[in-house]
Amino acid sequence: MTLNREGPRTCLLMAFLLTAMALKSKGQDIPDKVFLDSADFNYSFYTTDHHPSVKTGRVYTWYKTGRILTTQEGYDGKLLNGCFRKVYTNKNLCESGQYKNGIKSGLWMEWYPAGVLMEKSHWGNGYRKGSVERYDSIGRLTEKGYYSDQAFTGVVYQRIGADSTRSIQYAGGKAVIKSPPPKNK
Repeated sequence: MTLNREGPRTCLLMAFLLTAMALKSKGQDIPDKVFLDSADFNYSFYTTDHHPSVKTGRVYTWYKTGRILTTQEGYDGKLLNGCFRKVYTNKNLCESGQYKNGIKSGLWMEWYPAGVLMEKSHWGNGYRKGSVERYDSIGRLTEKGYYSDQAFTGVVYQRIGADSTRSIQYAGGKAVIKSPPPKNK
């Protein structure tokens, strides 16, 4: 008697498909994983069939007809939702982060083609929010600060030479320039 090894695989596949169909019929969203290749980059990401109402000022990233598109205050396709990876054709990471209903959320990282980290930033509700670090092409920290209300706030540190940095105080996204003390007469 010979055993049919395809039987267990077929049963598992059928169970998965039936579960997916049951979840869809109950209105639950099952994300679709997409792999997309272009001349310069390879992408992997998830999309959702969920259609939230558009939020004022937000930039949405969505997928339609083999393209990733970005528009402010609108979309016309499947919103990116979940883990996003953009990879150079040399297989090094280019960009990595999370989308929540088409809007950037959480930690995002970008790299130079050689694999050196370019930027780490935190996003909330579609805006940079929290710490931001930028690096030069050999991995040295060139700028470090904090974003709030879509702009730098507090002290931002910048590398201005091989061995020197400066700090700039920001308020409302603008550098605060302190007046020199008055001269004694």
